[in-house]
Amino acid sequence: MTGLFAILKVIGMILLVLLGLLVFVCTAVLFIPVRYSVSCTADGSVSLGFSASWCLHIVKLQKGMSEQDVQLSLFGWKIGKKKKKKKTKKNEDAARGRPADETADASGPDKLGDQGEPAGHSGKREDPDHQKTEKKAKTHKRNRKRGKKSFSFEGISSIISFIRDDDNKKGIQKIKKELFFLFRYVKPSYVRGHVLFGTGDPCTTGWALGMISLIPAAYTEGVRIVPNFYEKELDAEIHAKGKVHLFYFLRMFVRGYMDADMKALIANVFNFV
Repeated sequence: MTGLFAILKVIGMILLVLLGLLVFVCTAVLFIPVRYSVSCTADGSVSLGFSASWCLHIVKLQKGMSEQDVQLSLFGWKIGKKKKKKKTKKNEDAARGRPADETADASGPDKLGDQGEPAGHSGKREDPDHQKTEKKAKTHKRNRKRGKKSFSFEGISSIISFIRDDDNKKGIQKIKKELFFLFRYVKPSYVRGHVLFGTGDPCTTGWALGMISLIPAAYTEGVRIVPNFYEKELDAEIHAKGKVHLFYFLRMFVRGYMDADMKALIANVFNFV
């Protein structure tokens, strides 16, 4: 009996250790922040780079300014296979010691057909029945396009009526409020840079400046926005940093799942689609 109790004690200790590790990992994932940074430059061409890291760069997702692929790294080791370059036919012929022109002449089709006509010319006359079928197909395509246009107008009117419905107004208002709080939460805490822009037309430049002034980040300390009302140019450099907690998104999901109006709105959306 003592041996059985010793075995059960060891199993219980192992289970407690595993449970403690699980709780620790879940707590770390929810409460350790994910830090992100975004950099953007525009001088003739726009280039964008970003990075997101968690728990002292144990997990890191990044993209360089001059790179096109997104790289994931775990404990400093990059995850992902490098793309192999596809061998073209010219490279294969060069590796075999044959010139590419000879292989093209040997494998390619003759310029002239059997009857002295250019290749690809079948020598058949156009059938009037074939022309009729082509005309019918064109008219059918036009009718389909017209039907799509009319359907789109009906869809827009149905969407507007869906938004104005009294059963959906409360849910829409609550979702708008949640999105507003989400935007305030995820916005960067550090923004630095400058934007020098001009469209070449003073009217459109002033209109663009008015649109930019509606963005809260335009009033952040350290950001300079300078319009050029005389010339067309774009010179920008922006750096932003911030952090988010996954616990906030979990709480937002639970709050939306428990709300009756939001659940009813989501169900109505699925029925509408």
